Amino acid sequence: MITDPRDRPVNPKDPIRVVIKTQPKPLADDSEAGEEKAAREEFVRMVLDDEQKQNKKITRNFRKSRKEEEISQKMASARRFDPAYTTGLTAEQVATRKEEGLVNKATTSNQKTYLSIFVQNICTFFNLICLAIAIALVCVGDWSDMTFMVIVTINTVIGIVQECRSKRMIEKLSIISAPVAFVVRDGEQQNVSVEEVVLDDIMYLENGKQICADGVVVSGRLQVNEAMLTGESQLVTKKEGDQLYAGSFVASGNCYAHVEKVGNANYIESLTAFAKRYKKAGSELMTSIQRLIGVIGIVVIPLAILMFLNNMNYFSSVGLEADDAFARTIATTAGAIVGVIPAGMFLLVSVALAVGVIKLANNHVLVQDLYCIEMLARADVLCLDKTGTITDGTMSVSEVINLRTLISGVALDDVMGSFLAATKDNNQTAVALGNYFGYNTKLKPIAVMPFSSQRKLSAVTFEGEGTFILGAPEFVMPEMDTKLSELVSAKAKQGLRVIMIAQSMAEIRGERMPAGRKCLAIICIEDHIRDDACDTIEWFKKNDVQVKVISGDNPMTVSEVARRAGIDHAEKYVSLEGMSDQEVVEAANLYTVFGRVTPEQKRLLVRAIKMKGHTVAMTGDGVNDILALKEADCSVAMATGSEAARNVSHMVLMDSNFGNMPTVVLEGRRVINNIQKSASLYTMKTLFSFLLSIIVIIMGAATPIAYPVTPKNMLLLEMFIIGVPSFFLAFQPNDKRIKGRFMTNLLKETFPGGLALVAGFMALYVYGQLRGIPITDPMFKSMTVLIITFTGWTMLIRLCQPLNLYRGILIAGCGGLISAVVALSMISPAEGFFYQMFQVYPLDLTNTLYVIVVVFLSYVLAATVWMLLNAVGRSRRKREETAEQERR
Repeated sequence: MITDPRDRPVNPKDPIRVVIKTQPKPLADDSEAGEEKAAREEFVRMVLDDEQKQNKKITRNFRKSRKEEEISQKMASARRFDPAYTTGLTAEQVATRKEEGLVNKATTSNQKTYLSIFVQNICTFFNLICLAIAIALVCVGDWSDMTFMVIVTINTVIGIVQECRSKRMIEKLSIISAPVAFVVRDGEQQNVSVEEVVLDDIMYLENGKQICADGVVVSGRLQVNEAMLTGESQLVTKKEGDQLYAGSFVASGNCYAHVEKVGNANYIESLTAFAKRYKKAGSELMTSIQRLIGVIGIVVIPLAILMFLNNMNYFSSVGLEADDAFARTIATTAGAIVGVIPAGMFLLVSVALAVGVIKLANNHVLVQDLYCIEMLARADVLCLDKTGTITDGTMSVSEVINLRTLISGVALDDVMGSFLAATKDNNQTAVALGNYFGYNTKLKPIAVMPFSSQRKLSAVTFEGEGTFILGAPEFVMPEMDTKLSELVSAKAKQGLRVIMIAQSMAEIRGERMPAGRKCLAIICIEDHIRDDACDTIEWFKKNDVQVKVISGDNPMTVSEVARRAGIDHAEKYVSLEGMSDQEVVEAANLYTVFGRVTPEQKRLLVRAIKMKGHTVAMTGDGVNDILALKEADCSVAMATGSEAARNVSHMVLMDSNFGNMPTVVLEGRRVINNIQKSASLYTMKTLFSFLLSIIVIIMGAATPIAYPVTPKNMLLLEMFIIGVPSFFLAFQPNDKRIKGRFMTNLLKETFPGGLALVAGFMALYVYGQLRGIPITDPMFKSMTVLIITFTGWTMLIRLCQPLNLYRGILIAGCGGLISAVVALSMISPAEGFFYQMFQVYPLDLTNTLYVIVVVFLSYVLAATVWMLLNAVGRSRRKREETAEQERR
């Protein structure tokens, strides 16, 4: 009985015995239902339309800045140097340029300065509103109600400290991964940081480098991708005399270039922000918080005006003098507005994310955007590049199959050595070939075409020997005979990278390959699967993350490597060679392994997967991955990969350890889940204050009534139900999968608590009216504090479910602190500190029992609402799952 080896445990070192299934047709059958076909065509149209819209956002609009004009004037007045590319500038000339300030230092758009951290944490919308309220209270002499500013100040200080710590940690790792430039000075090639490049320097550029300064090619030939500047992803050939632009990256070839502009005078520094090299993560958390700020910002101003008029009407009606009525109105209105503002919540988000960055930095992960932690934690599709991700990037030649004697009789080793020396390719395949064949100059090159991801080959014309072409067999010999095709397929099915070298007696003409090619040899290269790749991929499978492999290699080779790494459905592979954009979009969500993919197709695949509602994370290390990395919701680069890939990615694995990916995901889950819990405490208070304000305004239209809750009445809730618990909840372990949308989950947790607080207070108000206790009476104020605080404490208990030792201690500790403060306030004289601060008055037995009953019933109400919301949510999810199954 023959068994499929996929049925047994995967071992990367197992000998390969596998039957690769015939590649299926990527397009849907013509017999499909009319509605399904129309829906499929509509989806393809949406993806391609979105592609065009995104490209149109890349603009060439200039924005002249003062710094740009200053450095342009310096360059215009400076004495220019014209060094030979073999010698470059002298040390004296470099020193002169540095004294003149003509260095390649430009403002960075994706890193905060210390000043910006202080400004962004202090000058928030809600902090400014709180400051305005505090100034109003000072003006009327009400210092006692300004306790809320203590909490605002503490939160702000904590936010600044944590973000500064995070910035220092990022800077330490950034120094390690900082891009370097190769320059020629005093006749020697030197490595310097990109900020040390000066005007008139000679740069050496090669495959994988991002161009750091505008310049002109003085020797050599290369192809660059200028997609970040123009939106066009087609490679542009640059030869002597052609202009190079900072921000573009080298896709193939090498050259020496004379630096024409530096710093803020570079072309990319004149473009709008969209064209910059770095793309921020599209965070749902960030979007939800900004939307919440917008809604509260719109509501709080008219609410403050209405509340001010309502309170002024009340205090005027009870016979107070104008000055006293105004002072009391300011104090009571401040209580309503301060209650509506969740100022500490936004600082808490920054602190939680900053701490996450610090933890990841300790695990050798450089986070270049705070919110990318969330996007990776939410990802349900992970797109991997094979080389450098599943495999460790080390390659070795395992077999060379000679098929024909060279026309001139030159040895294959001599041809390969001269070929590699002429192309100067530095990718992993070229390194493996160089280790096997070595380098030599026995043959004289007269035309060179370096390797590129689009062509999938490189070529060199040697004097008297014709042209040798090296690359993927399908591209080197598009029309192979049956026997050769079967040989290539057989080797590819073994998971080997198959390289072909062919010869033609014609020469390279421009960008055109010569015809009349004859295959000389097949070279088999072996990739080594990372030791931790199988465990990492298994972790993602268990966490319901779909893994796809996108590679430029033969799809059969990639399929076999993916199978050995344990990726589900690795047999579902497809070659994108020759496919149209429409066909690529259709194939994106049907297959697991994609081979012979161009950089543009990688981006299109990621976009098509995103358009199906998935959150996509992408890992890569080469220049061919850059467009897809920029398209992904979260992009992860390897530190050992190309400089350009690191520059555009949201995070960099500094030790290039793919096994660190689960650590990043778990940290993201901890941060987002805990922020969700902590934020609900702040918005619970916001909802309570908002609903109570609306009720008071409506009631005040019939009978004058002042807003009954002052900032002092909320202080225990602010400190021991919101402030302290939210801080500790934000840093507890939490590896639960993120489910649902942030705002939906937040409101689901917020609404029951806010409703319970309002219901508890209204029950007290009715009780006070029946017993003749006015809202200004110390007894009423005391009962208000106790009902609000202990109802909030029951909400905290509910929020901390399921209980563990950490959360149990937190709940007990907060309850104990509240009880201690209440006891001290009750025994404190009227002029004592605790009574003045918290306003808790001793209660008689009847009022005490009433407070206990109200707190209990408020919790029952909240628990009932929670149950109803959960039932509705389960019903909705079930309907969605049923609909999805029917659609499939």
